[in-house]
Amino acid sequence: MPIKRPLTYLIRRAKEKGHAELAFYWRLNYERRAFTYRNRGTIEVYKTKDGKWHLFIDEPGHMDIIHKNYKTLSSLKRFLKRWFDKNGRAAVFVKPGKGGGGEFISLRNLLGATIDETDAWRIIMARALGHLNYRRLYGLKVYKHSSKECEMCGQPADTALIFGWDDGTRYSIPTCLQCLETRVIEMIREHVEEMLESLKESIERIRAGETEP
Repeated sequence: MPIKRPLTYLIRRAKEKGHAELAFYWRLNYERRAFTYRNRGTIEVYKTKDGKWHLFIDEPGHMDIIHKNYKTLSSLKRFLKRWFDKNGRAAVFVKPGKGGGGEFISLRNLLGATIDETDAWRIIMARALGHLNYRRLYGLKVYKHSSKECEMCGQPADTALIFGWDDGTRYSIPTCLQCLETRVIEMIREHVEEMLESLKESIERIRAGETEP
């Protein structure tokens, strides 16, 4: 169900929860029922640890993502109101779970990390899981009902890992919770440990005078 007053919804929820998020589709895609990750945009407002407010807007079809920090929520609201005045009539705003048959949880929310940290982990985790060539891990989709099978063990899939590129292209890899908790975590751990071991070896070579700056 579309949110009729998206600006009011975001600001009210941010005041109450410290975090608010809406997904949106350009009206033509919404009317076509084209609920794909490529066509879905995101508006997110949240309070940072230092008491400031951060605004994140990812518009479908746009390469540049809006990141803005504000000292107060009222300052953020003024910018957001101008954005809605410009784009509001061309878009349909819905709660994040709309479309795709399940709830999509962003990697940033899964990790509890900052946006900059999440950008780095998206690439690192995708590579750890064998998804190369500039691909990223964007998050996790939780299936409410699914006939899909886990690609690792063949059991019924509870979730799907969402990969893609920064041009908006997305695809999913169905997984079960058991493999998610064991095999996926272990693959990421091994990759990070290999990177740290490589760093350690480089430091040792520098100490031995074997590596030039």
